[in-house]
Amino acid sequence: IDGAAVAYPNAEVIRAMLVKLLPSDAVVLMPHDTFGMDLGPGLSIKMNSPFAPDVVGIDGVDGSTLKMVRQEFGGQVSTHVSADISNGAVINVRSGIFQADDSIGGANGQVEDKSAAAGDLSAKRKYLEIVQAAVGDVDITKSDVLVSVGRGIEEQDNPELVFELAKAMGADVSCSRPIVDAKWLEKSRQVGTS
Repeated sequence: IDGAAVAYPNAEVIRAMLVKLLPSDAVVLMPHDTFGMDLGPGLSIKMNSPFAPDVVGIDGVDGSTLKMVRQEFGGQVSTHVSADISNGAVINVRSGIFQADDSIGGANGQVEDKSAAAGDLSAKRKYLEIVQAAVGDVDITKSDVLVSVGRGIEEQDNPELVFELAKAMGADVSCSRPIVDAKWLEKSRQVGTS
């Protein structure tokens, strides 16, 4: 972290590396966050494969066609889209939309590594732990009034002004995704689908 800005890895460097490492028919899933939206579209162009942003559901696979659900107009409309994934695909998935499958890894949550080939990239991964989602200090879904902060707040110290305003109004503070991505406020305060 450099002052008030989050230091993201260089998307162009990561993109070039992925193009060299991934098989030509790879389906790449990445979070629909600031970095994923920077990396995803260019990666799909380099891979010559479809790109689907902000996916909130998977309806299934029919042959080489992947059926997905996206939300439009601030979540008011669900759009069902299809993509031919025979040449791979890049899919940005909305964070927190899919629940972990508890049946994988057994009751103790350990993941079993079944990769056989020494050169297999998955053999270089190591299971560390399962991290439970943090519960925030306030449930904004139950708040009558919200004072929301976004990129216009400009500096990491400025949300304190918003907390003072919210307190004076009897409201709770919420924020947009860039504020959460910058780690200025916790994810439990995030509103919107931007």
